[in-house]
Amino acid sequence: VGREAEVVAFSWHEGQVTVDGVPWPARLDGGDVKLDPGDRVRIIAADGIVVWVRKI
Repeated sequence: VGREAEVVAFSWHEGQVTVDGVPWPARLDGGDVKLDPGDRVRIIAADGIVVWVRKI
C-alpha cells in the first residue's frame, strides 16, 4: 500500500498491474478513469492478492 505500479492491461475497473516486475490483479478505486498500458497508478489498498489502485 502506497507504492506505485505500472498498468499492464485494464478493462472497465479491472485489470493487471506490475510492481517491481511482479504482476498483480487490480481493481480501480472509483471514478470513470481510463487506464492504458504504461500508466502509473498508486496502490491504495490490498484485499488478498488483489490491489486497489488510483491513477497518479
